[in-house]
Amino acid sequence: IICSWVWVRDVTQMSASEIFISYGREPEVIEFVKKLKHDLEENKFTVWLDLVDINSGSDWHGAIGTALHNCRALIAVITNKYINSRYCSSELYTADGDRKLIFPVIFEEVDFGASETGMGVKYVISGINWTMFRPRIDDYVASLYKLIEGLREKGKWWART
Repeated sequence: IICSWVWVRDVTQMSASEIFISYGREPEVIEFVKKLKHDLEENKFTVWLDLVDINSGSDWHGAIGTALHNCRALIAVITNKYINSRYCSSELYTADGDRKLIFPVIFEEVDFGASETGMGVKYVISGINWTMFRPRIDDYVASLYKLIEGLREKGKWWART
């Protein structure tokens, strides 16, 4: 299972507010992340998307490692494939180990207990307030607003560090 990410910078408040979005490459999730990218840009964030900005022949692992190192926060788009992906879980574990802010986005109901990796993901995100973005269940606009407000509020904190 391949995992992807998006890098977000809020240029309205801080110059070092990089946000790494970790997601599994599933068609519906890719469409969601593209929409999220667009909507974040509409709210004065700039977004870097791997599908667009990693050139052919580039060192994929190096690009992801660099982005993880430079980011201040990670948005994890949680799906069943995500919680069973060694790449996605590695991104989440690295962000947690590096004390990055983590914003879990629940895209679908998941069974964390179905695998050891799933339990590891649950361990990392269990104490963090989740934003629900489940298609056909949650109100996308309300969820987007909640996520943006969280990013801006936490962004004020990390701008002082």
